Amino acid sequence: MGLKDQKEYATTPAFEQMSEAAAETTTATKEETVNTNTAQDAGAAATTAIATAAASSSAAVAEYKAPTKLKLAFSDKNAVFDIATVEGLAMAVPRLKGEQGSIFQNEIDLGSHITFEIVSVSPRWVVGTGENDKEAKDFFKVSYNNDTLSGEATKIDDYLDSLKAQGFDKAKKSCYLDIFGFIISSEKKGDVPAEQRELSCLQCSPTSMGAFTAFATTRGLLESKGIAKPIEVIEVHAEKRAKGDNKFTNFSFAAPKAK
Repeated sequence: MGLKDQKEYATTPAFEQMSEAAAETTTATKEETVNTNTAQDAGAAATTAIATAAASSSAAVAEYKAPTKLKLAFSDKNAVFDIATVEGLAMAVPRLKGEQGSIFQNEIDLGSHITFEIVSVSPRWVVGTGENDKEAKDFFKVSYNNDTLSGEATKIDDYLDSLKAQGFDKAKKSCYLDIFGFIISSEKKGDVPAEQRELSCLQCSPTSMGAFTAFATTRGLLESKGIAKPIEVIEVHAEKRAKGDNKFTNFSFAAPKAK
């Protein structure tokens, strides 16, 4: 029997066993390290994905803008003049009225349209018999606070009751709009030099007041969306109308055309 066939040589030498064990241990360690690194890489990737998603979500939240609340155009012009001032101006400044398809400043025909700078906007309530005859003028009253008659302590409701007691069954209260401002130009008179401009009052009937409200609402929507910029100068057009035998003129409103 040779030496290699003897029992002590039948097994792998101790140093080789140690080397193999060490190699196996090293291999196992490497596999664990690889597995650990892979798990860490996967965890890091997941963490990155979550962070990216969170950042995107935060960015989306940051970019969100709440809808802008509608603000009517020219709302900053409401009651710039207080009631006492309006009452004082009522008979002192020229009145702009719509007649025969034109805008009149007292007795001056300005043509079918003007450009007008708005300074102050105020409601005015007209109280009367509801008739359109000469007698009605004797009972014509106005109010600037929708409570008492101008220059009197009489309540509007009390006055209406007194008119009806006198047989005026159609007695009523109607709301008008007074727009104070300056005429910038007119169809017939052309441009008005700045130093010659005169404070005037554009008298709007209930129908014309409705047209102004619609214009202010539309303009406010455009301004709220950033489509249009706030303006103070507008165009006023006289629109001739007829209803049966009754002929009248209403106002329409627009933004000035670009020059």
